[in-house]
Amino acid sequence: MGDDKCQKCPKGKFMRARCNSSQSTVCETCPHDQFIDVENRMTECRPCRKCTSGSHLVVQKECQADKNTQCKCESGYYCKHLSDNDNDSYCDHCTSISTCPLGQGVAIQHTPTTDTVCKPCPEGTYSDKVDNWSSCKNHTSCDDLGRQEKIPGTNISDAQCGDFKSCSWALPASLWTGFVLSVMVVFLALYIIYWRNKRRSKSLEFTLSTISPVLPPDILKYPADCDVEKCAELHNCLTHIENYPDMDGSLQCDGAKPLMTMTPKYSQSTAASGYTDSIMQYSICQSEPQESEWTD
Repeated sequence: MGDDKCQKCPKGKFMRARCNSSQSTVCETCPHDQFIDVENRMTECRPCRKCTSGSHLVVQKECQADKNTQCKCESGYYCKHLSDNDNDSYCDHCTSISTCPLGQGVAIQHTPTTDTVCKPCPEGTYSDKVDNWSSCKNHTSCDDLGRQEKIPGTNISDAQCGDFKSCSWALPASLWTGFVLSVMVVFLALYIIYWRNKRRSKSLEFTLSTISPVLPPDILKYPADCDVEKCAELHNCLTHIENYPDMDGSLQCDGAKPLMTMTPKYSQSTAASGYTDSIMQYSICQSEPQESEWTD
């Protein structure tokens, strides 16, 4: 039976025995350091790729039965060209990454497949490094530090500053900015304190104005004038008392209202005669409080 009639072996296996009329294809796993990454009717596996140090390659992924070894460039190198083999892109040689010389800085950092891009430092900047990662730096501004420029900067060196300028009041711009900001913060804090105190005093004034003092209640009222009409009524009662000669009644005005009293003589006679109707009237007015009552 032809090979094209036999069943293919899967990835990672090769054909140990071809199929025939009595048996199907016999497949076997690839041995160590060999692989097959496609379905096949191959009678042997392929050898795995070697990552050689002479090409500045290191192993990224170990070889497996169904995958070839994956290599990458060691640090400081990049893969300038990729090779293709059965749709497998790989790097077989690495190139050293370029470094930027003095006076040039890194414009674009290198990648695993691209080199570093350098550019000359523009005016006002410099680069005193020879590497593949440093960019150009600005010259030091001696004016901002309040110093005189002793040596101007170049594309490979920074400016050098001398002594402070003769004007003692001339401070660096950064110090002036800090001073102004500090003054503004102090004035803002003072204004907030003043505003809070003013608001607190207004609130206290409003509270005191709305609260009226509570006076103690009058315990005893002042006596009123004698009610003249009540006194007249009691005088009419005296006319009625005259019909009882044994009763000795007198009219008094003790306090605000008149008061009628009777002697003990009348009280005994009326009691002996069995008279029960009492015409004695009590004063409905309260007499003026005595000294002992005021103190209680």
